[in-house]
Amino acid sequence: MRVSQSNFNLYEEFFQSELGKKFVNLLMVNGKKNMAKKILLICLFLIKSSEKNDPIIILKNAIDNVTPGVDVRTIIIKRTKFQIPIPLKEKKRISMGIKWIIESSKKKKKKSSYLFKIYKKKNNY
Repeated sequence: MRVSQSNFNLYEEFFQSELGKKFVNLLMVNGKKNMAKKILLICLFLIKSSEKNDPIIILKNAIDNVTPGVDVRTIIIKRTKFQIPIPLKEKKRISMGIKWIIESSKKKKKKSSYLFKIYKKKNNY
């Protein structure tokens, strides 16, 4: 699929948002931000072709479903280890959710994983 400038303009608002920038930066490999934008844009178009809803809403719902609420920290008190759940801040939650989505799409290697298929083609993975 060829990506033109008009296709970028269609989702420009998403790419300028904090969530879009975070997703592109975490998807980027070897400093190739434009390649990461193209990969995400193609994924959005593939989602749009297979689903009836807006792909950005689907992506946001996927991130919300994956994000963790708490992190478990180990604290040592008098030579005894206790694992205590600590709530995460919103930025950390979103960052971890996006990382988990990208990692799982790389690991799956199935036809249903849009991110992996495009990542594989673009980066000769």
